[in-house]
Amino acid sequence: MRTLKRTTALLLSLLLVFTAAGCAAEPEQVQAQFDAFLAEELAEILESDYLSMHILAFDPQTYGVDREKVPVSLGERDVLQSKKDAREGLEKSIKKLKSFPRSKLTSEQQDTYDIYLFYLEMQQKLVQKKFDYLGSTFSEVGEYTQLPTMFADYRFYSERDIADLITLVWDTRDYMGGQIAFAKQQQEKGTLCMDCDAVIEYCEGIVQEGEQSAVLSSMQKSIEAMGLDEQKEQEYLSQLKEAFLSSFLPAYQDIADAAKELKAQGAGFKSLAEMPNGKQYYEVLLQYNVGTESSAKEFMAQLEEAMEAKMGELYAVLSKEGVAERYLETGLELSTSYTDFAKMLGDLEQKIGAHFPSVGKVDYTIEAIAPALAVETIGAYFNVPSLDGGEPELIKVNTTSTSSSISSLETFMTVAHEGFPGHLYQYAYMRKNLADQPLRQVATLNGYTEGYAKYIESLAAHYAGVDEDLADLYCANALCAGYMTVLADIGIHYEGWSREQVHEFMEDYGLDEQYFEEAYHQLVNNPGIFLPYFGGQMEFARLRAKAEQALGEDFDEIAFHDLILRYGAPSFDFLDQKLELYLQQEQRAAA
Repeated sequence: MRTLKRTTALLLSLLLVFTAAGCAAEPEQVQAQFDAFLAEELAEILESDYLSMHILAFDPQTYGVDREKVPVSLGERDVLQSKKDAREGLEKSIKKLKSFPRSKLTSEQQDTYDIYLFYLEMQQKLVQKKFDYLGSTFSEVGEYTQLPTMFADYRFYSERDIADLITLVWDTRDYMGGQIAFAKQQQEKGTLCMDCDAVIEYCEGIVQEGEQSAVLSSMQKSIEAMGLDEQKEQEYLSQLKEAFLSSFLPAYQDIADAAKELKAQGAGFKSLAEMPNGKQYYEVLLQYNVGTESSAKEFMAQLEEAMEAKMGELYAVLSKEGVAERYLETGLELSTSYTDFAKMLGDLEQKIGAHFPSVGKVDYTIEAIAPALAVETIGAYFNVPSLDGGEPELIKVNTTSTSSSISSLETFMTVAHEGFPGHLYQYAYMRKNLADQPLRQVATLNGYTEGYAKYIESLAAHYAGVDEDLADLYCANALCAGYMTVLADIGIHYEGWSREQVHEFMEDYGLDEQYFEEAYHQLVNNPGIFLPYFGGQMEFARLRAKAEQALGEDFDEIAFHDLILRYGAPSFDFLDQKLELYLQQEQRAAA
């Protein structure tokens, strides 16, 4: 027995030696394993969700994805089950990621490690079990408002995509049935916030269009553009129409009926601060939507400081000689000389060359939003391109808006936000510079992408050929209003401000009753909706101010923009670290 114990001890010691040797694997081996892990993660992301696969991969096989194994579906019907699945998947991915010794990775891999870990851990915080019944399914940016545009803009890469689209349209009623069931569960738990009247109006509007729907028409035109033989084309068109009339339209009638039922049960507006665990959920939502580790209170303080500084800029511009007089004459309804979107985008592409790093020739197309699908408040939007670049980048523009003419500065800034040097440029830069890092291109944060596009608006205003001082005034005013709105959002959902407190807060800044009513209802019903835009913009402005202050006359705008663009769309904590290293290098070089 003693001999057996000694033998066992010897075997164990040898095992420990070999295990230690495994842990002490050569860096090259660890790096290869890490690359394999990243490829597996991307494949799992694409295989887990048909829509993600279709949107992100022109050719899924490029990323090791077997299309045959990906069910054609809008997703899991059971919302709680989908959250449980997400928890399990995230825990597995984080555990795998943390198993790699970071110190043995290349510097680029270490960046990927840090970016992906933040991305995963933020999502993990959001799907904690205690938050299961929180989150608004039927907010104004909920899936039910996204599906019509997604179907209308659906891209066909092959004939098979037509059949898949028809399957997805058939899936609409069952899928939205799961969303309705979850809303009813939320109502029972006291965690439902729903603008029932707005939901009813939106859904009944879609139902009333019937066969004349712009969504159906857009899908039909896409099929007709495939150049199939007439018999096949007619078969697909007939199948699509049947799916649309039998599933898509009934789904929206179901939602309208459910909203009426929930309204009768007392469903309405309720802030997260009024719900169990709501304040904690909002804080995580803030961190995820912005891309920061700051607490809600810390971020609120930073935002208040930024707003005071921006108001100081506004007053400084107004105090310049002649500005107040010009403002009184024209107001802030500034006009450019542009009369078409193509010219606007072409000029923007040329003008940014002196301020942003080159991305080379970008292949893009401009399409008008179908009038029946156009939303008055949306001047344009950008469709995220596939990872493997199978098609030109696409910007959709609203040619029917009455609230903002094509020649207005507002329209020019919106096109810059969506095009150059905004989303279109940023994605082109990311696709080019991270071509061998596709997972980094997927692990993006809204606070970065929308914050960056909002940040460049103030720069683009000076490419428009309008009065420079009034452009500064226009931008400062817009940012003050945005910061104030986000402060109210935090006040409502984290601090627990009452309706009266929000009214008093907005009144202090001179906002009228109509603005308050619209803003209050929108904020209560859509927690965090403006955080990525104005919270992210504030962070980019802070980074730039830090660089300008540290470098003075040596500040290089192109180098700064390269720094904030080259890593993809990471957190601001990550960018802070990179900026600090950059400033140290520049200051040493100048010494």
